[in-house]
Amino acid sequence: MSAVGFNDCYIALELSHRTWLIGYLLPGSDKVQTTSVAGGNAEALVLALLRIQSTIERSPAGCAAGPLRVCFEAGYDGFWLARFLLNRGIDTTVVEAMVFTLKAYLLGDRWFAARAATTVDEEDAKSLSRERTQLKKERTHHVNRIRALLVLHGVRSVAGLWGGRWREALSNIRTGDGRELGRFILRELCRQFERLDLVHSQLKALAFPSKPLSGVSSQNFGT
Repeated sequence: MSAVGFNDCYIALELSHRTWLIGYLLPGSDKVQTTSVAGGNAEALVLALLRIQSTIERSPAGCAAGPLRVCFEAGYDGFWLARFLLNRGIDTTVVEAMVFTLKAYLLGDRWFAARAATTVDEEDAKSLSRERTQLKKERTHHVNRIRALLVLHGVRSVAGLWGGRWREALSNIRTGDGRELGRFILRELCRQFERLDLVHSQLKALAFPSKPLSGVSSQNFGT
């Protein structure tokens, strides 16, 4: 890739937890240069980008500084960094992660895929779906664990897995050989059911997301 004949400065970011690597291509050059800032330090990133832009006018080519063109892969950082840069007037493009781009390429798709940065409200709304999905996985985990513990003692079914009077059901259970459940296995099952009850209650709360949480405000989180 070469930026010869263009005044734009092309910049690619590689974001990791510890370090943000900055690769850039100056106008009139075909050599990619790199620098880095600490991961998560957006202000340091902006300063580094401005320093890169200032080197254009000091370069031997003597080009006038054009706009910065920044891109990075969509990842666990979400879109907050894209919004941060866009709000500071820096042209920013978020692209599909390479693993998805490569998969699409192998399937015959030759188009480059960019993703529009979501708004704060759009990204916040997605948290409901993500949390609901996670809670359903946790519910399945607890249900499977309870069933597995009971099968070890010859018990094939139990009431209360989907809500209900599970304590009473456990007290009436008899093992496959006719015994009451041991005190330790009974305590473990009670703890598993308590965790399951919590998941049930949180899933129920997500059915009414507009209901405010009592005693919780943005001030509780230091914002």
